[in-house]
Amino acid sequence: MAYITALKSRQFTKNLILFAAPSFAFNISLHSLLNSLLAFLLFCCASSSFYLLNDIVDVECDRQYPVKCQYPIAVGLVSIPVALTMALVLLGSALSVSWWRSPVLGAATTAYAVLQMAYNLRLKWMVILDIEAIAI
Repeated sequence: MAYITALKSRQFTKNLILFAAPSFAFNISLHSLLNSLLAFLLFCCASSSFYLLNDIVDVECDRQYPVKCQYPIAVGLVSIPVALTMALVLLGSALSVSWWRSPVLGAATTAYAVLQMAYNLRLKWMVILDIEAIAI
């Protein structure tokens, strides 16, 4: 259960926006919904990888924070090497499947990963840019 919690699956609801694309394109069909489902799953894998990486980088700070000290990595229920392996497998799989399925999906997933990397490394500490990155 700690491994599932570390993926922060409660955050997956943010990726539900991917199901809006067929609606706005007036193209609701089984094919478009399956494509949206695949994109949703891939974005969930990518986002989980960055939640894991962020928790690894912030582990010492999280241990001092009243709520975050209960995160699986901060508590030690998920070791840093296992979390890092999970993150790399999730991100590598999401990018590989995305590019294999479609160049457009591959580019979108890659752009999302680059934005998440920029946010976690720098943008989250920059006023206004952090909000813009989240909005994008």
